Amino acid sequence: MGHFGATAAIDETWRAAISRAVDAGVPLLGICLGLQYLFDGSDEAPGVAGLSLLRGRCARLPSTLKVPHVGWNTVDLKRPSHIADGIPTGTSFYFTHSYAAPVTDACVAETTHSAAFAAIVERGRVFGAQFHPEKSGDAGVRVLRNFVAVTKAVTRDGSTTRRY
Repeated sequence: MGHFGATAAIDETWRAAISRAVDAGVPLLGICLGLQYLFDGSDEAPGVAGLSLLRGRCARLPSTLKVPHVGWNTVDLKRPSHIADGIPTGTSFYFTHSYAAPVTDACVAETTHSAAFAAIVERGRVFGAQFHPEKSGDAGVRVLRNFVAVTKAVTRDGSTTRRY
């Protein structure tokens, strides 16, 4: 598991480059801590800013159940999504985390572990998965292939070769 404080090592030069790329239409995928970094920040490291590509702060999961949340859990799809295309509600993915992103309008799938949190987010060409697709079997591979399909639809100048 990562720690949000480690993102402080990403200096302003890198943050600006990421923002320019996203503004130019380059798709961006954040996985686990990477999803959390897409937001404004996290209670895990209150003085460290996120990328603020998505609004909201990440918070520690309630300790009603064991934290960290480690293992398989299902997702509940809330709306259509490019990276969740072909993934039915109730599909299981592998999670390992103690902090989670809020359920906002960018949330396309949520999971519950003591409380609901964003499992998949998508806004424009910004995507995130709280779970680990690389450890989630065929469903995780599907998410990664869907993201690759999005990236193939984008040319070097940021325009799309097909509508997605």
